[in-house]
Amino acid sequence: MCWQLRANVATVVSVVMAFIGISAIWYAMKQLREMTKARSLTAFFEAYKYIEAEEPVKLRRFMYELSKQPGTLSDEERQKFELSVRNWDVVAYLVRKNFVPVNEFLEFYFMAILKYWSKAQPHVEFERKMRKDPTWAPALEWLANKTETYRS
Repeated sequence: MCWQLRANVATVVSVVMAFIGISAIWYAMKQLREMTKARSLTAFFEAYKYIEAEEPVKLRRFMYELSKQPGTLSDEERQKFELSVRNWDVVAYLVRKNFVPVNEFLEFYFMAILKYWSKAQPHVEFERKMRKDPTWAPALEWLANKTETYRS
């Protein structure tokens, strides 16, 4: 009888330990999900601050109003264009590498990206030819293509 009691106690202890172990794993997974959400939110707001700072907004407005053909920009306009493209390319890279959540970013910025890319694309293609670098601003182009598929 003593052995049966010990066996029953051992079984109860095993079940309790298994329950504690499963609960600990569940809690750790929940914490990991919350940390991932917090990291994504932080990255999104950093990208937001980077895009919505005063200078990038002015550059974006410059691009929206750009009506010149590729290759006809003055030195000052070309400098603004390059800086603006670099800004968006950096943010697009962060989105592409999933540091910033893609769907949330596109939900917020898809119209701005489409409008921006419609103005920037001919100039980006011209720059690629002039530089003999077909990979200039690749993340921006990826983001524009991703935005097109997101919208449809």
